Amino acid sequence: MNVLAQTDAFAPYSRTYERIIGNCDLSIGKIRGFTLGDSLATILHSEKAILEAQGNDFLYYRVLCDSTISAEITYTFDEKNLLISIGIEFFESCKHKLVGNLSEEFSMNLHSFYKNCTDIKMGSFQCKSETGVHIEYQKLKSEMCVIHTQIEFYQYF
Repeated sequence: MNVLAQTDAFAPYSRTYERIIGNCDLSIGKIRGFTLGDSLATILHSEKAILEAQGNDFLYYRVLCDSTISAEITYTFDEKNLLISIGIEFFESCKHKLVGNLSEEFSMNLHSFYKNCTDIKMGSFQCKSETGVHIEYQKLKSEMCVIHTQIEFYQYF
């Protein structure tokens, strides 16, 4: 039996979206079960994705979603090894339309949850929560029909 992660969004999610976002609470910046302020050791111990790279202030993981999409998850840490940023990045074909584009699913869910969003330019927006979580979303479409999506969650002061 396959159990999907519980999230705070309003609509049913695609399996790919669930694999990437994992256990989340968008109001506090909890993504994949981790909250801004968690330690590097906590993430190293608990993250189930494939560790691709590690440095003094970052961890870089790959989440395999299906045969066409994988996502890169970057955790960035401050000098005390506390989590200050969670980044999600993935590429998808704009021709891949079984249910819809994953980038649009992220965009719709972020806009549904965060009411304080500002469009920056076509395909890009920023949101701020009442709890201090800041989200930056950017979607770029290439001439070769590839959509590149980047999402970053971090605290703002």
